[in-house]
Formats: sequence, structure tokens, C-alpha cells
Amino acid sequence: MKKTLLSAFVLLSMVSCRSIYNVPSVSMKMDDLHLGMSKDEVVKKYGEPFSYNIRTNGNDTITVLSYKTPKVIATCGYIVTSKLQFVGNKLNEVSQEEFFVPDNVVVSDTVKVK
Repeated sequence: MKKTLLSAFVLLSMVSCRSIYNVPSVSMKMDDLHLGMSKDEVVKKYGEPFSYNIRTNGNDTITVLSYKTPKVIATCGYIVTSKLQFVGNKLNEVSQEEFFVPDNVVVSDTVKVK
């Protein structure tokens, strides 16, 4: 009985958790982006974003597409978030943020679990 419960727990843990390397991502090359690109060009080149945000400012519609890219530098894991801001349909700002993923952290549905 204990062996069956342990096996079920291990299987459930493996199925329900995703590591940094299994997060849907895209490899963003900043050299391939240029201000003035259309939203359609970006989505065609990089695929659907991880998330997006839409708001208005006066008569302008502002859309921010976010892409996630896992990176490993030496033995350290990072998730780089690239945020692409469009005013109307034109890219006008690109920014990036990185999140360090320690070895003892499991990433599950973008929630940190220790």
C-alpha cells in the first residue's frame, strides 16, 4: 500500500510540474527586431506571445506582447521576458527583464514553488 501511494505521488508530481526548460518559449533575437515593425510581422516571425496587454491612451491603442525565453548561462537558469509595445500597429518600444531560477525552485504554471 505504501509503495502504491508513493508511486502515485511521484507520478502526480512529475505530471503536474513543469521545469524552466518546458515553458513554451521563443528565441528572441534583438537584431531581428526594429522599431516600426507591425504587430503582424512580429507574430508571424515569433508566433503567438506568452501574454498580452491592451489599453488605450487618448486615441491610441497600446498593445504589449510578452515573450518568454529560457536561458542558461554557465549553470544558472534564467527566464527572460521580452516586452514589445505597439502604438496602433507599430512597434515603438522593446524592453527585457530577467528572472533568476535557483536550482531548488520548480516553476509550475508561472508560480514559484519552494
